Amino acid sequence: MFYKNALRQTIEHSMDVLFSDVQESSFMENYAVARFFFKKKIQYKSLDTQVLKVKCKLRVLRICTILEETVVEYVLFYTFLLKKESCIYQEEGQFCHCAVFTKGILIKDASMEKEGYLEEQLLLIDCFNYEDINFYKQPEKIQHMREPNQQRGGYDALAAVKYAERYWNDHHFAYPVFANDCTNFISQCLYAGGAKMHGESRTSGWWIRNGSWSYSWTTAHALYLYLKHAKSGLRGVFVSDPRELLLGDIICYDFEGDGRFNHTTIVVNKNAEGEPFVNAHTTNSRQRFWSYTDSTAYTPNIQYAWIQIHI
Repeated sequence: MFYKNALRQTIEHSMDVLFSDVQESSFMENYAVARFFFKKKIQYKSLDTQVLKVKCKLRVLRICTILEETVVEYVLFYTFLLKKESCIYQEEGQFCHCAVFTKGILIKDASMEKEGYLEEQLLLIDCFNYEDINFYKQPEKIQHMREPNQQRGGYDALAAVKYAERYWNDHHFAYPVFANDCTNFISQCLYAGGAKMHGESRTSGWWIRNGSWSYSWTTAHALYLYLKHAKSGLRGVFVSDPRELLLGDIICYDFEGDGRFNHTTIVVNKNAEGEPFVNAHTTNSRQRFWSYTDSTAYTPNIQYAWIQIHI
């Protein structure tokens, strides 16, 4: 199909942004995929982190043609191999975009941040993979992820992190999938770490059973409030610095700074400076730097809640 080569060239050109001195340009204005890689470049530079390798896989979801215009909706899965001092780690994630072609020419690429979109697309129209694009030689040794504390007040952080690593881009058959799935995923991680469900009404407790669930299980702000006020069982200890978090702890995000939290992640790794890396759902992400400054939801007013987990 005509769109394959055009998308391939555009994405490869966008990936080059990571390894060049290019600044923002008209190319980035028209192509959201280029802006994505540029934001990653700025973020890694601010963290004094080197990109060793990037690998992408593109999956076409839907194609729509009206007259001379064709819209191709696709998902780009990415993996960055990163190095900060002697620590080498990977960040993985995905995003959904649409590419607009006029008379077979790609004229625009735009982000499609429709919540739950990926979960709805079960039948794929077309699929093809990129081969690895290696800009630097891959190191022979990769440092293993630091192990979390085995127990914390009865909390098995290792089990929670293992669950987060297993299901960061997948869904456990025993649980429903939501359009905004971040807190449902985090609740599953906490449960895997030994947290006990309790309660019966939507507005109290923390639970999921028989096709029903509490707001605290599935809603970011409700989980934030639950952890803040719980006196026993699953509860949170709020800290003032993300470096105080341990693996298996969580971060809540109030992107607009309006006092209502709308995203949740779990800490699965830390760098040499103690800065956390997180896994998350909705926009499925693995080993992502905790601050989310590269997110389309980010605003300068963002507020964070750094929460140590105890049970």
